[in-house]
Amino acid sequence: SLGADEVIDYTREDFTRGEARYDLVFDIPGNHPFSACRRALKPDGRYVFIGHEGFGERGNRMVGIFPSFLGLMLRARFVEQLKGPGIPLPDRRQTLAAIAQLLEAGHLTPVIDGTFALTDVHAAFSRLTGGQALGKVIITP
Repeated sequence: SLGADEVIDYTREDFTRGEARYDLVFDIPGNHPFSACRRALKPDGRYVFIGHEGFGERGNRMVGIFPSFLGLMLRARFVEQLKGPGIPLPDRRQTLAAIAQLLEAGHLTPVIDGTFALTDVHAAFSRLTGGQALGKVIITP
């Protein structure tokens, strides 16, 4: 319903072991090593590591996932899939204006799991860290 061409249920399928090759792997959870993700990329594909670490569950509690980021930064000089897009990045204001236009036109729909009052921030955070949130959790003053 959000417009994806393909949906992969990560609880049932490991995209890194399939035959499909992708133009872009936008790795939010960081639950596969880069070497596995690289196998799933086309030769000119790109890997973008966001590295959500499960609220401290993965990685070292003191340094988090910093070593993973550092390793990818060092490899980026030599590995094509880690290099930038090769074109200048758009201006931040222009990008936000384009996103606003997409939202206003109904072409982009944010998924909102729930709205919590500031006094219920503990419940909101528990929902996030407990893995129940199926979209963004919003805190209102």
